[in-house]
Amino acid sequence: MTFNLKWRSETVRKALFSAMRNALRWNRGITDDDLMVEHAVTMRSMQQYRLRYHSRGRSGKGYYRTSSMRIVLRKMHPEEKEKLLKFKKDKKVGQSLLKNPRWY
Repeated sequence: MTFNLKWRSETVRKALFSAMRNALRWNRGITDDDLMVEHAVTMRSMQQYRLRYHSRGRSGKGYYRTSSMRIVLRKMHPEEKEKLLKFKKDKKVGQSLLKNPRWY
C-alpha cells in the first residue's frame, strides 16, 4: 500500500491505520488482510470566528475552519479476496501491514 506525498496524506494514513487497529481490537478472529474500506467521508466540522487585523486600524472577521473524517471498514467476501490476490502475485500473500514497523 502506497500513499501520496501531498500535504494531508499523512493524516489520512494515520486515520486509516487507526481504524484498522480499532477493527482488529474489537473483532476477534479477523486479520488486517481481511479488511476493506467500505467508504471514507470527509465532513465539515465546527467553524470558529477570529479577529483579523487590517491596515489603518481596521479589523474584520477571520474563519478558523476544521474538518472531520469517517472511515468505515468491513470484512472482505471470499470473491473479493480472490480478485485482490490477482494483483498481489508479486507480493507475499500473508504479509501484514500493521506488523511492519515502517507503517507506524
